[in-house]
Amino acid sequence: MSTAVKLSVSKRTEEGTRACRNLRIQGIVPCNVYGHGQDPVPVKVAADKVRPLINAGVKVVDLDVDGKVESVLVRDVQWDTFSNHVYHVDFQRVDATQRVLVEVPIQLRGTAPGVVAGGHVEQPLHSLHVECPALEVPDQIIVKIAALELDQSLHVKDLTDLPAGVVIKNAPDLVVVHIAKPKADPGSGGGAAPEADAAGKPKEGAASA
Repeated sequence: MSTAVKLSVSKRTEEGTRACRNLRIQGIVPCNVYGHGQDPVPVKVAADKVRPLINAGVKVVDLDVDGKVESVLVRDVQWDTFSNHVYHVDFQRVDATQRVLVEVPIQLRGTAPGVVAGGHVEQPLHSLHVECPALEVPDQIIVKIAALELDQSLHVKDLTDLPAGVVIKNAPDLVVVHIAKPKADPGSGGGAAPEADAAGKPKEGAASA
């Protein structure tokens, strides 16, 4: 499960596109804190403090807003065009009794016998939408593939080994992972090669493939 980490932010008075752009030039990320029927609070945080949390996939944060600590979810992250810089973050206030909908990455575990036999892994689904207790968001959903043979698949409905309290909201018949058969060698199905002489040239009268 996600472990809450502490992040200190401060309220900001700078609002509007130009003001936020100036903050980013200074290495500061504008953010908002909302939820629980309270008014949204505009805040700001140093980019080098928040980006490592985003990169690590942290979901639950103990947010210190000028000395007042609240439990929040990292709800929405906006990046620049090249995904190099965090532009904006939304934090949602939560409590231990609340259930939330979040997106959680899938982590494949094990070696499928079908891969050993020459197949390859196809993974159409890389994350899942789940409902779970707000302060117990899983870091990832583990999908074990060690029993998959060639041309076998795991669907969402097959994922039953889930953390306590987690419910998957994706359609049950969606394919999560499939072990595809090896592709045929395009040069192997053209019939028998013509008989060749010692120089490697086809012998006269030999049937061509």
